[in-house]
Amino acid sequence: QKRKGKKLESIYLTPSEWILINDIKCVLESFQIVVEGLSGSNYPTLAKAYNTPKAL
Repeated sequence: QKRKGKKLESIYLTPSEWILINDIKCVLESFQIVVEGLSGSNYPTLAKAYNTPKAL
């Protein structure tokens, strides 16, 4: 049982790793918004694509 506990402890994330993950999540959320906005198949999205770099 102790061995399993030590093994599990070895994969815990540190506070700084959690901060990094949160920062990465914030960046990826921006991409998600842009991708979802450009994914519409029922309307033209080329005009939106020109403004995409500004949004990121």
